[in-house]
Amino acid sequence: MSSFHSISLKDRFPKFLSVLCFTEMWERFSYYGMRALLVLFLTAKFGFQDEKAYAIYALFAAIGYAGPVIGGFLADRLMGFYHMVSIGAIIMLLGHAMLALGTHHIQVFYYGLALIAIGTGLFKGNITNLLGASYQKKDPNRERGFTLFYVGVNTGAFSAPIACAYLAKTLGWHYGFGLAGFGLLIGIIAFTRYKSTLWNYGKPAHEERMNQKVFLGLKPYPLVFIASLVASALIALIFNASEGGKSTSSSFLYFGGFVFIAIGYILFSAEAKYRKSLAILGILLLFQMLFFAVEMQLGSLINLFIERNVIKELFGVQVPAAAFQSINPLFVIIFGILFSFFLKSNNKYSVFKFCLGLLTMALCFFTLYLGCLSANSEGQVSQWYLWIAMFLMGIGELWIAPLIQALVSILAPKQLRGLVMGVLFLSMCFANLLAGVVAKWMAIPSVNGKVNPLESLFIYQSGFFSIAKFNLGLTGVFAIMAPFIYKGIKEAYAAQVK
Repeated sequence: MSSFHSISLKDRFPKFLSVLCFTEMWERFSYYGMRALLVLFLTAKFGFQDEKAYAIYALFAAIGYAGPVIGGFLADRLMGFYHMVSIGAIIMLLGHAMLALGTHHIQVFYYGLALIAIGTGLFKGNITNLLGASYQKKDPNRERGFTLFYVGVNTGAFSAPIACAYLAKTLGWHYGFGLAGFGLLIGIIAFTRYKSTLWNYGKPAHEERMNQKVFLGLKPYPLVFIASLVASALIALIFNASEGGKSTSSSFLYFGGFVFIAIGYILFSAEAKYRKSLAILGILLLFQMLFFAVEMQLGSLINLFIERNVIKELFGVQVPAAAFQSINPLFVIIFGILFSFFLKSNNKYSVFKFCLGLLTMALCFFTLYLGCLSANSEGQVSQWYLWIAMFLMGIGELWIAPLIQALVSILAPKQLRGLVMGVLFLSMCFANLLAGVVAKWMAIPSVNGKVNPLESLFIYQSGFFSIAKFNLGLTGVFAIMAPFIYKGIKEAYAAQVK
């Protein structure tokens, strides 16, 4: 009997899963709506060269993914998952308001970006941990729940670029950025409305500390809020001082060091029975980091490739370049739902799926390379190559991201779970900075945002082929290590459930 018929609807969709999926869907709507516009806005509105636009994009994303280390630490030791999610969402909402108001003032725009980056850091890892904490440790529906959660993420990521790009093109940039913020507001309302459903899973370990004054007469919640505003002001100064690829490369090295320091600290702090499972997680994080260093090109490098070298007419309608950001999450939604309903979760094949996920990224960029080879005399590529490439990328994401998140929630020790999830997102910070270095390598010379499409086509063609070869080699390395990784996961899980 298939898992679709043997598992009840209530088991597949518990109330906490529905609330968290809805909240995360709207938070990701706000993030991906803004992300789809960011690089296009900086190059078109302010005339940034590719290198500087890529640097701003990479630093913004990196800070957002580095923040969950601090957010996870605060959740573990003081605030709990629920409080950290709510405060992160409010900080992000302020940031989106600043973006909508700052489309003519770069300093205001930078401060809005910084607020979103800080808020994302407090929100992102903790809502994932809140989902993990809501499941019983041996619940067979856990991986299914994380896959559906990932579908929720991509539902927001699918709808946002279309809606925000349309408003930005027809009414103005500030309307596009404003719509992204409105989506986040809907998510905040839902999360607050169903607090009773989530509170027991995400409350602070020591609730009495939330009412104690800890610094300058402030209680923890307002203290974290004010500190976030101050940190955002400092980050805005970093954005303003960014000099393109040089700053991205330097930050890449700094944050890369933090990743390995954090992993070392966790291994040293954990009990002996957890160290093997944490070491396995560290290996998987490394491969995921390299996978997403390429996937993150979707919002920067591939976004500009679409603008410059892809035929954007679809069924007689000229589609904004940013709207094509919806293709990847569309496939994630479709196949995520199909996998969740009709494929039984089986840890035996998880490592194999991870390996296939790495392979799909190589095929994705090889498809884009073939598209460049078949471009017309004006340097324009058929958009159907893009659709095939994004299909492959979406399948790869489904086989990698939910698996890692589910493993963190079950193999990491409870007292370090927030921090370990934070390190997962810190590795994504490293991935974003590496993505910025790759994007700089494929930067196209421009004058006031205008480029020669034949010149850009040649650079994209060569770069896509190199990325495809790299990912094929990465897949081969993982395939060699896969039997040892699977054995390590199996032994680590068995040791913990005894």
